[in-house]
Amino acid sequence: MGVRGPWAHVIGILVLSLLSILIAWVYHALFRKINTVWAGLWFGLALWVVIFFALHPLVPGVGSFRQLDWNTNITILCLFLIYGLFVGYSISYEHLQEELEKQRN
Repeated sequence: MGVRGPWAHVIGILVLSLLSILIAWVYHALFRKINTVWAGLWFGLALWVVIFFALHPLVPGVGSFRQLDWNTNITILCLFLIYGLFVGYSISYEHLQEELEKQRN
């Protein structure tokens, strides 16, 4: 039996926040120097593949790729692409700003 009520939402938000920080660290370690849109999009696609195909057995409450309809799959894929783009641009921008600051000093 899991946590219910408003605390379930709070715990869910905290877990997603921590996972997002971990994902940003992974992107920072691997792709921070790549300053293109494509790196973030590919990263978002890779996250979608990992979550829906590799980690799916760990999340039994969510239907598999084949069980969900096309609208759901395409919507979730687009959200992951946008998320990867956001993470990619945020990290690349910060890295570029740090490099410019080093050049000024």
